[in-house]
Amino acid sequence: MATVLYIPKRLPRSVALGNNLITDANNGTFSDVLSGIPNTSPPIEPYPGLCPEFVYEQLAEGGTLTNDTYTITNTMADNEFVNGGYWWPAADRTGTPLSSMMVLHAVYKSNTSFFKTTVPVDHNTDYLFSFWALNLIRESQPNPTPAVFKLRVQDENGGFIGGDITIPEVVPPTATQEIWYQCGVVVNSGNNSQLTLQIITVNPADFAIDNVCLQGITGEPSGCLGPFESISNETQTEIVDLDLVKTSCPYTIKGKDICYTVTASNNSDIDIERLLFSDKLPDSTVYVPYTFFVDGESQTPMMADNTIQYLLNIPAGESVEIKFCVRVESS
Repeated sequence: MATVLYIPKRLPRSVALGNNLITDANNGTFSDVLSGIPNTSPPIEPYPGLCPEFVYEQLAEGGTLTNDTYTITNTMADNEFVNGGYWWPAADRTGTPLSSMMVLHAVYKSNTSFFKTTVPVDHNTDYLFSFWALNLIRESQPNPTPAVFKLRVQDENGGFIGGDITIPEVVPPTATQEIWYQCGVVVNSGNNSQLTLQIITVNPADFAIDNVCLQGITGEPSGCLGPFESISNETQTEIVDLDLVKTSCPYTIKGKDICYTVTASNNSDIDIERLLFSDKLPDSTVYVPYTFFVDGESQTPMMADNTIQYLLNIPAGESVEIKFCVRVESS
């Protein structure tokens, strides 16, 4: 396999983290599933109820997954997806075939739960929920999509706490090597003694996850988080000055197209990388295929819940122009 890159989450301040409270899937590591033979998985779903909305599928040696299924495996290095150049070969985050990871092949499902766990918590305490994710799709493939996640939180009575929380890390397709990204968000327990947490895939994507953790922001960091990197109070996250200007033509008649131009200007001296452009389309409109352009070059955006999304890189002091059209279905 090629060299693997690991990018840890960066927090805006130095914190100390307690032990991982997640016990499902062997403390979120999937490491008690030893398939023995590389590129295979257990014949029976090892963690019933963990991935509630995807069907578990056994991965046979050299085989692939069918649409909207998941598996638990140690490596993905010798199958039709990998050998055809569509997926990266991958091992779990430790890089060893002696441990395992969860692999999802989400083709049609969006805003769908794929990891669900209930954990005991202390009242009114901040916790860092985190996991590592690898986008399996190579950037060179047609219509490569980033993996975008949210966290859904339920209280001890089963009620939902607010809306889904967007996890800020977007896991993009990569061009030259596989990259594990650490994703996470801070949640507060409120007046609850337990929380049910669900990771949501916002859009169809092919990805692997590993090392899922919930850690109180207290005590000493544990090994679960891996190569954790925080930013001290003396080195705060640099602030980016970004301007957005959006214009459109005036049509609102059924059957007519509305074309938008969005100019994103980076007025700072810091390069912006992997900025997620996200624009909710107006009600009663649909995206017109093949109309999305970035600086005059045709690109393929991601669509989820009638929201158009695309990852941007904006060098310091420069601007990016985005153009796309939607069609009015009813006036």
